[in-house]
Amino acid sequence: MTGKITSKYSYEISKINQILNELKNGNYYENTQSTTHGSLEKNIVELQSEFSGLLEKIDNDVNSDLTEPLHKKKEIEGSMSK
Repeated sequence: MTGKITSKYSYEISKINQILNELKNGNYYENTQSTTHGSLEKNIVELQSEFSGLLEKIDNDVNSDLTEPLHKKKEIEGSMSK
């Protein structure tokens, strides 16, 4: 996946993929008894929230959560090189 939307929202898509991979690998509390994985319900709610947030950003042409920190980093690097 390397389309315009995929590139622009790679951070949000990565977060969704991380949740999906954890679930695919059986990493949820009911399966592992490890509280670090969270319950299946919590993971599903988080996945729904991330997905809804991504769709809202796409629909409203809002920047990725990663855009602002990257701009600030470039500004800092630019001021340090002067």
